[in-house]
Amino acid sequence: MMRSYHFRAMNTAIEVVLGSERDEPQLESLIKQGFDRSEQRFSRFLSESELSWLNREAGKRCFVSEAMLDVLSLSQHYMEVTEGAFNIFILQSLQRAGYDRSFEKLPQFAGAAASAEQAIRPVQYECLLLDQVMKSAQIPADVTIDLGGIVKSWTASQIASGLRKWWAVPHGLVNAGGDVAVWGGAAPEEPWRVGIAHPYGLPPEEEAVAELMAGAVATSSTLRRRWQGAEGWRHHLIDPRTMRPSEASVVQCTVAGPNLLDCEVWAKVLCLRGLEEGAALFKRNAPDLEALLYTESGESYLIRASRAKLELAWHGLKGVKTG
Repeated sequence: MMRSYHFRAMNTAIEVVLGSERDEPQLESLIKQGFDRSEQRFSRFLSESELSWLNREAGKRCFVSEAMLDVLSLSQHYMEVTEGAFNIFILQSLQRAGYDRSFEKLPQFAGAAASAEQAIRPVQYECLLLDQVMKSAQIPADVTIDLGGIVKSWTASQIASGLRKWWAVPHGLVNAGGDVAVWGGAAPEEPWRVGIAHPYGLPPEEEAVAELMAGAVATSSTLRRRWQGAEGWRHHLIDPRTMRPSEASVVQCTVAGPNLLDCEVWAKVLCLRGLEEGAALFKRNAPDLEALLYTESGESYLIRASRAKLELAWHGLKGVKTG
């Protein structure tokens, strides 16, 4: 029996589909509470969140929750493995670009981008000081962090893991705004089919589909969270080299692999670094993953895994170049 739950949390649409012979009516409430706890802890838009408190204490050694320490440790790992392309020290740049409030509250014109006189210096991952024994963290003085690039997939992964481990749900899907974790197949012999909307619009029957029994799919785009600024259209993907919204050629990227956090981070990195530079970085450091990229010129590319660990099939790839 399949049960579906739909609600909004963390400023995005959440979909959870569970297949189990048992009826567990409390699961919906527990799932919603899990997303709500993450929002209360990690939102930069809530003044009382743990993240906001940590940003106010920049430059000081702070004792943090296990959840915060886990997310910060993972962030440090991804900053290193992506060679700095993924970076959490971008909050000031997001605010300067106009993204200074929850996205649905942004006005049509969302402020000016940073000028040359207001340039924000890049911050490297080594500046995040973590102590796993003391459960403490320290970010540099006068620097603030944003965890929006990882915490949605972290939350979805935590909930999916709990459903499998503690509730023994044999088949499931957790979709947090395009960050999708699946397990067990849609049925014992039937894979999950995750549709990928074309960035420039195609009928649903012509869109690409990732088919897998277990694993993850995540999509990032420079065309969705956009607003009008003084220098034209802005988006939320900040290039750590310039501390400004990326101007790379890739407008949308979907990454599939065994781990949802890997997929979300690399989908963002490929949008940030573009086709040539991003693909080289991806192939070098993420051999277990596959990526479907769309460029601003309308072309599409599929990067195959060189060391595949996932049973994955793509459909609807008409006109897609494979590399």
